[in-house]
Amino acid sequence: MIEKRITIRYCRALLDIAIQEGSLDQVERELVWTQMILRENRKLKEFLLHPRIPRSDKRRLIEGVFKPGVSPLVFHFFCHIVEKKREEILVVIADEFKDAADEFRGIMKAKVQTAVETSDERLKRLKERLEQSLGKRVKLEVEVVPEILGGVILQIGSQIADGSIKGRLDKMRNQLLGLKVA
Repeated sequence: MIEKRITIRYCRALLDIAIQEGSLDQVERELVWTQMILRENRKLKEFLLHPRIPRSDKRRLIEGVFKPGVSPLVFHFFCHIVEKKREEILVVIADEFKDAADEFRGIMKAKVQTAVETSDERLKRLKERLEQSLGKRVKLEVEVVPEILGGVILQIGSQIADGSIKGRLDKMRNQLLGLKVA
């Protein structure tokens, strides 16, 4: 598996060029589209990732499958990736690019875990409060995790605020186990 830092380096280079060309949104859409194709077509993905298949064959495949649906920038980026033998990046680049593009746009991603479905109104209020306190636009990713029993776990970047019942019970358990009996 390719190192994340290498993927990020390629992603940043593509992002910089897309920003300069004014094609950030278009490149993001094209990367999402190509990622969807690669995820849905296992044989195509296996072909691109196979180490024994010549780069010239992989380039012809990219030309036939992706060139008609993407901009010259994305097509040449894909060809460059293949030439450098970094094909694994093609499978994950869209996710990295979306995150980097959101960062450029001043949008922060906040992951919210709840034990049950949360109403749209509550999520809207949470999003507004986060945007107010952070001073940035926020994109919520909501996940229902029944194991947390109740409450909310919020993650923004590397910061985690655990307001779940399970988190409180775990903390209480650890405190009780840490008590010394006289």
